[in-house]
Amino acid sequence: MTDGPPLSVREQRILAEIENELGGDRVLLAELATMRVAPATVRERLTGLMTRAPAPVLSALVLASLWLALLAGDTGKGSAFGYCCVLWVPTLAMLCGRCRTWWHARGSSGRRTER
Repeated sequence: MTDGPPLSVREQRILAEIENELGGDRVLLAELATMRVAPATVRERLTGLMTRAPAPVLSALVLASLWLALLAGDTGKGSAFGYCCVLWVPTLAMLCGRCRTWWHARGSSGRRTER
C-alpha cells in the first residue's frame, strides 16, 4: 500500500541509512515488534500536567499564593510565608510550562520574527 508517489533513489538511500542506524537499537526493535510504547515516567507525567494546567486552576493558585504573601507580610507570621512558598513551587512550575507551550506554539505558527 502506497500513500503517495514512490521515493526517489536519494530518498531510498537516506531511508536505508536511517533503518541501518536504528537496527542496532534492541529496545526500539523490541518495542516496534510488539508495538507497545514504554510507560511514561513520573517526570514525563508531571511535565505533562504542568503544560496542560487548566487556566482556572492556575488562576486560583496564583491568587491563593498572592493572598498568602500579603497575609505573611501583614501579620509577620512565618507559617503564612512558608505556606506561600510551598504553594509557589507548583504555581511557578505550571506557569513556566504554560509559557513554554505558548512560546513554542507561537513560534511554530510563524508570528514570531527572527532577527
